[in-house]
Amino acid sequence: MEDKINKISKNENEIKEIEEKINEIFHNYYGIEDEEWDLEREFHNLNNDPEFIANNLENEKKKLLIENRRLRSEIEQEQFDKQFEILSKSFKSGLMASDNESYKDTLSRELYAKVIIRHIVRKDVETPINIGVFGDWGEGKSSFLNLMIKEIGYLNSKRFEHISFTHVVRYDASEYDEINKIWASILSALFKEFESKRSFWGKIQYAYYNFIQSFKQNILKYLINGTILVLSILWLWFISKPENTFIDIRENIITMVGIIPLILFITNIFIPFIKQQLEFLKPLSSRVFSLMKTPDYKKELGARENIKSNLNDLLNVWTRGKNERIVIFIDELDRCSEKTISEFFNALQLLLSVKGITVVLSVNYKTVCYALANNNKHYFEREITRDEKIQFGVDYLKKYINIPIHLPQTRNYEEYIMDIIDKVNNDKDEPMREKKSKGGQDTLTKKGTKVFEQKEVYVIKYILDWINKQEYLTPREVKNIINILVILKEIIIIKNNKTNNKKEKIENLKFIKWFFYQYFNRLTASKLAIELINSKEEYNTIKETLDEQKLDHVYNENEKMAKSMIDFIKDIRVQELVLFKEVSDWFIKIDNY
Repeated sequence: MEDKINKISKNENEIKEIEEKINEIFHNYYGIEDEEWDLEREFHNLNNDPEFIANNLENEKKKLLIENRRLRSEIEQEQFDKQFEILSKSFKSGLMASDNESYKDTLSRELYAKVIIRHIVRKDVETPINIGVFGDWGEGKSSFLNLMIKEIGYLNSKRFEHISFTHVVRYDASEYDEINKIWASILSALFKEFESKRSFWGKIQYAYYNFIQSFKQNILKYLINGTILVLSILWLWFISKPENTFIDIRENIITMVGIIPLILFITNIFIPFIKQQLEFLKPLSSRVFSLMKTPDYKKELGARENIKSNLNDLLNVWTRGKNERIVIFIDELDRCSEKTISEFFNALQLLLSVKGITVVLSVNYKTVCYALANNNKHYFEREITRDEKIQFGVDYLKKYINIPIHLPQTRNYEEYIMDIIDKVNNDKDEPMREKKSKGGQDTLTKKGTKVFEQKEVYVIKYILDWINKQEYLTPREVKNIINILVILKEIIIIKNNKTNNKKEKIENLKFIKWFFYQYFNRLTASKLAIELINSKEEYNTIKETLDEQKLDHVYNENEKMAKSMIDFIKDIRVQELVLFKEVSDWFIKIDNY
């Protein structure tokens, strides 16, 4: 390596001498202000032509520059090869961050979740209340719901005098089956939560309450059935007596008369009782859908009234009398069909008149507004614009949502990124690295300590922060990018361990910069790669290969960050970019994007 450094220094001195000679030639021959001077007469001999001499010197200079770039590239490769031995030993296989919602607040939202919940569960606040949590896809709406649920759990554990004990019901609208009406599906979720808390004893309570309510509403029916039951028992007792000495006619009359209450007993009491017992064995949540077997409109209205009655019965058994409440958290509605979204808000009417229930709804604002407008076209006399659809949706939502919460765009992801990095570096998993065994098969061996080096973490944070200021990134997109980098880091470590050729080893720090450039400027990255590969100057950096004029030709006008992000990758060499592209193309579609 020292010889290469000395050679570079020697070449630089020669380049300096060549530049001085070129300057001297042009100064002596072109710097003279002589109108009488005849170029053809003065330089009749080609070998004495200053331009010819200068061109030869330029060619020598170019050869020396190319040699220096090659030497620098080789020095960098040797330095990285030595560093890589240490890096590969410290590397551990990362744990990808799940897309599941989090209960940890890394986006500074917990304060808002706490205050909102503390207000809606106060004993002196009347219900029902409907809250809307609005945000783009990937904005962290589900995680915000989790922060609210976490606060309910805390308040329940403390049993504050002015706070109601609150039951949490989570409803994933994306799992809703359109065969069944959504309002029945919501009630089914309520029954499931009730059964999980009260188990078999809860079912007995609910059945007993249903019986009492039914008895109050149908006293005459129960009196008639009771009379039939008594007559049937007396008749069975009478004919079973062995000392009975009635003549045959009387026996026949008694038998014939007695059969009547027996038949009534079997049809009106015994069979319905058996059916009730079989129904009782079913989960309460599944019984709701037994009301939904027919699409007939009149019957459907009746089913809805039955569901409303069942809901009131459930709340009377579950919460009323104890001053407890229920909060229904509804998520993923914006993933449903437009018909389902519209139907859901019709279903909300069922809950609006029910005390003790609060609904917290999490949706993408624009998606819901479009769905409501498209499913209520009868309100419009003409085809409406996108903006008018949004406005219709906004006005429609005001009828149902008491408290709208619009999650703000996150501008500082430092804590969020570090939390993901901590998850990636999960110490509970055995950290390992790739090593080639004697048999030629790859095995994961030896413990490491981290996925990303400190410099790599700094670059990831810095570039993500920079991009987020230019073009907003959702929390989900930030997480997805880091997860891809976790996978790519391990691929690079494995590939580097498999080759002894220094030129084929990938420096991950530079690769991360290229990945970001390609991820956010796909068309420009594609054209840039083609230009650089076609230049066939493998040892040149991007900055040395393409001047500003050529770069302006590469930039795509729709990719606003392409020009300003070029500084991140200008020191990447052409031969490195070829290696980077082979790996990154697996995760980023460039051509025809």
